[in-house]
Amino acid sequence: MNRGCRFLVLAAWVGVTAPTARADLIEFTFSGVISSVQPLSGPLSSIASGQAFTFTYLFDSTSPDMNGSNSFGQYALTSFSFEVGSDFLFGTKGHIDVNVPDSVYGVTSESGDYSVILDVLTTNPITTDLLPTTLDFDAGTIDIHPTMGGEVGGGAAIGDITSFGSRIVPLPAAVWLGAVGLGLVACIGRRLR
Repeated sequence: MNRGCRFLVLAAWVGVTAPTARADLIEFTFSGVISSVQPLSGPLSSIASGQAFTFTYLFDSTSPDMNGSNSFGQYALTSFSFEVGSDFLFGTKGHIDVNVPDSVYGVTSESGDYSVILDVLTTNPITTDLLPTTLDFDAGTIDIHPTMGGEVGGGAAIGDITSFGSRIVPLPAAVWLGAVGLGLVACIGRRLR
């Protein structure tokens, strides 16, 4: 067996047997109904009271705390989407807030000229500012408003959250092991020639 094949066999063995601190990509989804609207402009101008909405975002379970305080945690989100009626926002700018004293979990996200702010009261008290990978949902609201140069603009929509769901997004962790396997097959094929 040549050196390249030996390396591939060693890499496959290490990948299968070594314990890893694996990060999970977590998806949180909040759904509800828009309860009040002050006229909005732009792509969300058709939002009306009584419409159903869905707010979904992704975050890395190993995201570090950007705040450093023991009672307020702040973590980056990976991406988010907000959908109401035929209107849709998507973005990658935002953060998750964990407020221990008030037992409030919040998310602030921005897409273009709009901000989507989510506040959730938890059923059980929050005792640590660590990033939760699930929530005991009690009640919550969502606030959608335009932002212009970081300032809140005119108009707003407020919604009441009625349901919550979370899931681990499957990551292709075995992709590199598959590549190692293909490399081994190539080594064996070359050797047989």
